[in-house]
Amino acid sequence: MTAIIDANLIVVAGTETSMRGVAARDRLEQWHLAGEDLHAPQLFSYEVASGLRSLQVTASLSRRTTERTLGFLRTLDVTLHPPSSAPVLIAIARRLLQTKAYDAAYIDIALRVGAQLWTLDRSLARNARSAGFPVTLLV
Repeated sequence: MTAIIDANLIVVAGTETSMRGVAARDRLEQWHLAGEDLHAPQLFSYEVASGLRSLQVTASLSRRTTERTLGFLRTLDVTLHPPSSAPVLIAIARRLLQTKAYDAAYIDIALRVGAQLWTLDRSLARNARSAGFPVTLLV
């Protein structure tokens, strides 16, 4: 199986002990053990770093937890893809009813690779499903 993974899976898997955190960690570990192909847009690294840094500032995320999360990410061997053209991303963002094109980059990769986007973002999943895009909401 091939999956497109949203950055929020990594951040939540590495930092939360909630049901969402456990579900994200379990799913990522299953994919890793099965040798599944994981993909994301190039902005994935930026989004993971941004999410972790935000938690360091607002939730006192420890340096150790940050390093452990980044180490876990390195074990996953996620293939990063360059973006499509701006018009393609804008068209996808429009269909997602979004003002920014970050999530459109994930949908674009899902369409190009022919795989589901896995996310914890309920709004993204709802809008993507409504627009006919391949998305799975985890938890």
